[in-house]
Amino acid sequence: VAPDNLDFSALHGIAEREGYLYMLAGANLYGYDLSTGITGTVRLVGQLPVLQPLPQPDPATLRPGDLPPNDPQLPSLLATYNFTMPIKGALLPDRSAIYPGSRRVYRYGVHQGLDFYNKDVGVEVEVGTPVYAAGDGIILRADVDYQEMSLAEVNALLADADVLHVTPPETLEKLGGRQIWIDHGQGVITKYSHLSGIAEGITVRQRVHAGQPIGYIGVSGTPDGIAGNTQFTHLHFEIRTGNDHQYYLGQWLTIEETRRAFERIFNVPVRPAYLDFRENGEGTP
Repeated sequence: VAPDNLDFSALHGIAEREGYLYMLAGANLYGYDLSTGITGTVRLVGQLPVLQPLPQPDPATLRPGDLPPNDPQLPSLLATYNFTMPIKGALLPDRSAIYPGSRRVYRYGVHQGLDFYNKDVGVEVEVGTPVYAAGDGIILRADVDYQEMSLAEVNALLADADVLHVTPPETLEKLGGRQIWIDHGQGVITKYSHLSGIAEGITVRQRVHAGQPIGYIGVSGTPDGIAGNTQFTHLHFEIRTGNDHQYYLGQWLTIEETRRAFERIFNVPVRPAYLDFRENGEGTP
């Protein structure tokens, strides 16, 4: 369709509506007027009409906060932050369901972070496991005085989401439980959710360094945690970009593309799922 346009090496979706063909490619939305038809004589090469043109920043001054979340340049820019894993020794998980972009049917929403569950990442994850700053930055939020919701309150939030068929942003924040946010500059922050506690001395506006302890893993904000069930203890970790931190890493991408982005950013491999079979004595699938 457009061999001279690099965007079309990342074609995510096609739809037709009211005489227009819409194509989501790269970081742009394109449209082609179908009123005259598409035939072999129509030259669909080079740059197609852009319906919502995005500013093209100077490559020498690229800021992650200025790019849409599906811009192919974003992972390479984030890799320059030299992020380290928020759990010592952890590998990236192999389960698609715990990556950003996976469905969360119980609340009519989409997962916006990466979950670190026990053994999914090759290390033990339990209540009290230390969480470390992924990179240098300034603490934006630290829920030192966090008060847990009641089970009735969290169930009411989920009931509202069921009625609305969407998870409102304020509900999503509450379901994150005790949190820490770190501002890494140029429109990049990291979020650490469901914590059981905040490390001593961590306060808002404090500067922290990559690998510095900031909190402890828990299950706060979840119905299981409120009910005292720690079976699903995990760290919910997000990388957010945009000048208002409005995008999550993986937004508008396939889960496989998101997985590759995390590999590029952290320079850490994915833990192969077949290891679970070997540990359980089931052999290699």
